Formats: sequence, C-alpha cells, structure tokens
Amino acid sequence: MTIGFMLARGIAFGQTGAQPTLTVGQVCPDIYLHNLTNFGEDSVSIRHFRGKWLILEFWDPSCLPCIRSFPRLDSLEREFSNHLSIVLVGHDEQASRNLISRFKARYNLTLTAAFDNKPFEMFGVSSVPQVAIIDDRGRVRSLKFREELNSNTLSEIIKGDTTLLSTPEFDPVAASFDIMKPLLIGGNGGPDTAFLQRSILMKWNPSIPGLSFAYIDAKRYGNILQLCGRPIEWLYYFAYMDTFYPFPTPQHEQLPDNYGEYWMQPILNVLDPGKLKWTSADDNGYGYSLVVPKEKATTRYIQKTMQADLFNYFGYVVDVTTRKMPCWYLKARNEGRKSLITKGGERVYEDNGFAGFTFVNVPVKEIIVRLWGADPFSPPFIDATGITKNIDISIDADLSDFEAFRKALKEKGIELVPGKKKMKVITIKDP
Repeated sequence: MTIGFMLARGIAFGQTGAQPTLTVGQVCPDIYLHNLTNFGEDSVSIRHFRGKWLILEFWDPSCLPCIRSFPRLDSLEREFSNHLSIVLVGHDEQASRNLISRFKARYNLTLTAAFDNKPFEMFGVSSVPQVAIIDDRGRVRSLKFREELNSNTLSEIIKGDTTLLSTPEFDPVAASFDIMKPLLIGGNGGPDTAFLQRSILMKWNPSIPGLSFAYIDAKRYGNILQLCGRPIEWLYYFAYMDTFYPFPTPQHEQLPDNYGEYWMQPILNVLDPGKLKWTSADDNGYGYSLVVPKEKATTRYIQKTMQADLFNYFGYVVDVTTRKMPCWYLKARNEGRKSLITKGGERVYEDNGFAGFTFVNVPVKEIIVRLWGADPFSPPFIDATGITKNIDISIDADLSDFEAFRKALKEKGIELVPGKKKMKVITIKDP
C-alpha cells in the first residue's frame, strides 16, 4: 500500500472512537434505515433482512477507498444474492446522494443505499470505511469487520467460520487515545508494557485510531512527536523529509508545505520490500512516540533523534538525492486564463467531496488541493498555468475518476500534461 493510499484509506469523524449502542452477540433491535435507493420503499427495518446475512458498509463522499469499493460490493451481492444483502449507509446529505446517483449510472449498481445519520451513532462509527455484519438470525456478529470483503471471506462467513468475525471490537481504553499525550503513558492507548523500545516503538494495536502529526515541527507540536499505525517506509519518510507539511494545503489553512519538492514515496532498494509496507492484516503497522526535554525541543534535534531510533532498531540506510521524477503540469489555454480570472466578491469554498466543487475568488492552488485529494496515488500536480490572480471555477463531475476530473478541467481551460520535475527522493537500503 502506498503512503498516498494510507492517507486516503479512511475518513475520521472525531479524534476519539465512538461508543456503539449495540454489542456483538445481541439480537439487533428494530432499527430502521431511511431514505433508501434501489429498494422500492423509502424506509426498511433491519428485521426485514432476517433469513439472510446483512452487511452494512458505512461510507462518506470524501472517502476514496469507500467509493472505489462500490462496484466490487455490487458484484459480491449479486454473487451471494441467496445468502446476503449489502446496504451502503451514508450520511443524509446531498453530496452522498449525487455520488450514488453517478455510480448507479456509471456501473449499473443495484446495491441498496441508505442516507441516514442515526445508524452511524447506533453502530459506533467514528471513521469510514467501517463494516457491520448481522447474521441471518438477526444477531450482531461484528461492528468493525477488519478482513477484506471478497468471495472467499463471505463464503467462509456464510458457512459459519466465526474466526473471521472474532476481530477486536470497540475498546474504550484504546479508543480514548489522545494524540497530544505520550503514547502508552498513564494508559493512553494501552498498557505501558507494550513498547518495543523507548522512545517508544511498538507493534500497532488496530483498536487505537491511526492518527499522526503532519510533520516534524517543534514550534507547532512542542517537545512531543507521534506517528500512530504506520509501516516502516512511512516512519523513514517522515524522519528524512523536509520539515514542512508534505501535502498541498488550502489557502485558508495558511500552512506552508513542500508539496512537489519531495517524491511522495521512498524508493525501496531492499531484498524484502514487503516488510516495509502496509498489509491488509495490519501486521506491519508500528507506533512511534518521542518526548524530548523542553530545553532541547528543536525541530532538528527531534528529527535527528528519530533517525537514530530507526537506525538503531531497523538498521536501514537512507540516502536523500535529487532526481527528475514524474509529475502533472497544470497548463492553461489563453481562453482559459481569461475565463477563469475571478470576477471578485466574497471567497467561496463549496466542496461536495468526490461529487464536485465550486470555488470563487481563490488561487489556482485550490485545484491542486482537490486533485491530490481525489488521487493521492498520482505524481505531484504542479502549477504551470501562469495565472497569478485568483480564479472562479465550478466542477460537476465524478472526481473519483481521474480521467473524468481531467476532462472536466479541460472544459474549463486547464489541461493536465504529464512531465518531469526535479525532486528530492528518499531511498531506503538494506544495511
């Protein structure tokens, strides 16, 4: 899994976990799902699905892994139609409805979708994607199913293999994890015996939210540094990248970034690259926490300490060199420059997730922010439009489809042209 995908793999609705009102093993109460599509009725009780297994896939229009899973889930429901039903559960908002409508037309989806806020609370959904499973007798079998939904896993579940369902459920101690307090101290995120070494390095507990600082900055974060639920390649990238925010930031955040200056993923020149990458089973996840004396709390000192910790434990050797790497250049046609220049007025940020956006009186960089959010896998997007004034732009398209996004921009006078740019590249080597 790439670093970009890690950043896109889930959308958090809060810093701490949400306490579900349901428990695993209980018979699910008579909960109703409202505002349905592809069902024939506007509402339905969960009791309606008795006799089949029911899978509730919680999602959000800003969650790229969620919406990319829709065609696969649709195929699975067709394949197991005699044994299970799958319902997409999104918030009661127009952006979610627009996205489902587009995907229904694009992929001929037959999945039932509900737009209802209440189930998020009942099932303790604090981030998406999250999957809840109810068996054919109406019992809650999992609130946070962690395996990948595919033909094999569904076959085993239907046959009665409970080992797949015995994943960790809501852990109130772990879910109360506070990103601004030292990890594992005073019970913050788990027992203080779970570390591999101090400063602390630990195998990751999936019950703890995967939250991390944005970058190393003593002025912003003080004498503490924490990365939570990250593979080895990300730990090294964090320790050796420049001490600025590594992703494009909206203008209103006023946060300096180095997007486009560093290649977004380390090059792994090692015999076993799989050890450094994320796996679906979370086996390669680590937590790292560092607290230094306040009198030594400079950005440079914190970064050097982290580099030393990683070398002492993992032993990999790191080089940072400059190379020409792939990128996308944003270029504006002459007519595009003229039509995009703002007509003035109050600044507007109307963002509908992957359903589109409308910006008024904003810099061109805002388009880059949205491009990266829609496709964090992509090489960096570089502004080569030559537009120095603010712009007005409205895009109504399926932004989860890169070519659709690219086409929509072209209609507005902005072309995405592949090219290369000098960037700093982090290379990780075996000892």
